[in-house]
Amino acid sequence: ETFQDALFGALYCQMAKGEEKLLWEDVEQQVEFLVAVQETRRDCPAELILIQAVLSLKLHQNPSQHLRLLYDAKEKHAQKLRDHENFHRHHLNHYYITFNPDFTLRMAQEFLKHVYVLDKSQPPPASSSSSSPSLRISPMESGLQLLQQLQSLVPGHLEAFILTIKVLMEVNRWNE
Repeated sequence: ETFQDALFGALYCQMAKGEEKLLWEDVEQQVEFLVAVQETRRDCPAELILIQAVLSLKLHQNPSQHLRLLYDAKEKHAQKLRDHENFHRHHLNHYYITFNPDFTLRMAQEFLKHVYVLDKSQPPPASSSSSSPSLRISPMESGLQLLQQLQSLVPGHLEAFILTIKVLMEVNRWNE
């Protein structure tokens, strides 16, 4: 698992480097290889699914696939946390490591791209309101849930706090 964490971190760094399409395509090839190595979609870690989601929006401008992958990543991460709670109730520090605040923030930011809050210079993805009945809650609510969970476990996380305020102000819900 530590090897995977380092590999995912390297992929995030490559994606953060810049806007070069060639760089993003290289990341996509690496991700395709990692997915092929996994036996099934269920075996893919949430971090890898999140990277796939980012690539689907950045390279392919496919917001519906982006959302589907985000919901998959969120569910996979939640399952990992539930499994961890069942086996390691007495090791709180392991729970925080499994929770991974940076990953949770990244996932929330990706969900919030569908509500036009993070970058006013670009329009929101085309399918900003998903009509799929399989999606239980909106992207905005999913993003807010993740931010609230992050703030409850890491109360001093200023980036999560500020992003929550921005979202609530954007949708006229700042009283919450």
